[in-house]
Amino acid sequence: MNNFEIINKLKKDFRYCLEYDYFLQSSSDVEFLDVNGIICLLNSSERYCMVTDFCRDKLNDIEDIIRKKIGGNKILLNFNVDKNIDIEYLKKNKYKFNSVYDSYVYFIDNNHNFDFANNSHIIELTSQNINCYIYNDCNEKIQYRPSFEKLVDVFLHKNNGRIIAYIKNNCILGYLSYVNIYENVNDVDYIYVTDKYRNIGIGTMLGKYYAKISKNESKTALWSNATQTSSKVAIKSGFEWCCKHMSFYKEIDN
Repeated sequence: MNNFEIINKLKKDFRYCLEYDYFLQSSSDVEFLDVNGIICLLNSSERYCMVTDFCRDKLNDIEDIIRKKIGGNKILLNFNVDKNIDIEYLKKNKYKFNSVYDSYVYFIDNNHNFDFANNSHIIELTSQNINCYIYNDCNEKIQYRPSFEKLVDVFLHKNNGRIIAYIKNNCILGYLSYVNIYENVNDVDYIYVTDKYRNIGIGTMLGKYYAKISKNESKTALWSNATQTSSKVAIKSGFEWCCKHMSFYKEIDN
C-alpha cells in the first residue's frame, strides 16, 4: 500500500484511532512500513513502533525491517490486538512486557436504546465557572498524572481539552477529562472519582454524559487506553470493546 492508502485505512477504522492520532501528532517523524499487509508506524528517533495488527508469523519480518532502519538496541513495540495475543511466544523471543490497555467506542448510530439520563449534578467546567467550585478532594497525587490545577490550566484556560464534573454542594466529587483527537472523534483523557464517593455510580454517570455530549455534537465517543478499573466504567456507560493495546520492549540486536 502507498501512504495515502495506509492513512485512509487508519482513518476509517476505529481500531486504529490511536495509530492515526499518533501519526497526526508526529507525522514528520513517522515512517510507514507495510510488512506483508501489516501496517507499522516506526519513529526511529523515539525508538518506538506501533504495529496495527498482531501477527505472530510476521514478527520476524517486522524485526528485520526495524533492525535495518535503526540498528541495534532496545525498542518499544505497541501491538494492536483484536483477539488473544501469544504472550508465551513473545516471552520466548525475549519480549519484555510493558503495559496493556483496552479501547472502547460508543457508536452514534448503534442499535442500543440507550437512556442518556440527564443529571443536574453534572456540568461542563469552563475557565469562567471553575472558580465557583471547590476541588480540594481532587488533589490526590496520582503517578504520571498532572495535578487537577495543572489539568484546569491546560484543558480550560489554554483550551486544550474539556472537563465534565460531578458536583454536590459546590464540591467536585469526580471528573472526566477528554479531548478531540481528530475530526469527529473525542477521546477520554482520564476519569477520577474521589475516594469517599467511589462505587456508587458517579463514574458511570460521567461516562454516559461524555457519550451524550459527543452524540449531540455528532462526534464519536472513544475511550482509549482504559485501565482494568475504567474498563468496567466504560462498559457500564454503554461503550463497546474495540481493541487491546499491548506494548513490549525488545532488544533488537545487529
